[in-house]
Amino acid sequence: MNAVRAGFKLGLSKLMSSAGLITMGLTLVIGLFLALLERKVSPHGAADRLVASCFRIVVPLAVFSLSTVAIGVSNLREVVWPAARFGHSRGLVATGHLLAVGAVSAVLVTALLSVGLLVTHLGVPTAAMAGGVKVSLLSDWFTCTWIGTLVAFAYAAWFSLGATLGRQGGGRGFILTADFIFGPVGVLGFMLPKGPAYNLIGLTESTSITQPEATLFLLAASTVVVAITALRAR
Repeated sequence: MNAVRAGFKLGLSKLMSSAGLITMGLTLVIGLFLALLERKVSPHGAADRLVASCFRIVVPLAVFSLSTVAIGVSNLREVVWPAARFGHSRGLVATGHLLAVGAVSAVLVTALLSVGLLVTHLGVPTAAMAGGVKVSLLSDWFTCTWIGTLVAFAYAAWFSLGATLGRQGGGRGFILTADFIFGPVGVLGFMLPKGPAYNLIGLTESTSITQPEATLFLLAASTVVVAITALRAR
């Protein structure tokens, strides 16, 4: 636990730097802009369109940016060495570092969705979702934020794994690209965060995989990725 705690503090200290705070601020500004834009297009269905845009583009880019702030242009093994050199397991320090990125990413995604949903619901007595189903702000917020939390941690895990590939952690870029290209498509896409995320927010109409199954798969896949990252960072 001391090694994990040391890694968490190391990651958190970098995320709370000026670069991390600017990244978080810009993400919220982008979310607010998208919400206002969708609201201007049409108040009805604006929340659905905003959530879709966030999970398609904003969330993966935001977590990728935070991961880059926390890791820089280095391999994760080298990043965690300052904490591991005092006798801690480098793999466990890397796990703590990953958890810090995941926790901050989850908070940021929750704030992003909260601001966006508030704007898109504001002034609309009963927000009409896709297909005419009416959903309250509270219900919409609860559903989107727990999904956003899981997805944020999944992206943090994948990008941390990518940071163990290559001298400068260049695997992160390949993972981000693959997620954008294959995320919504097929078995390979479902291995990455975007596939289950699309299923959970209703952007795909898969009859073979239910939302509870997608949730369990996302949790299991994230756990496996965390374990592999810890092994590779040793």
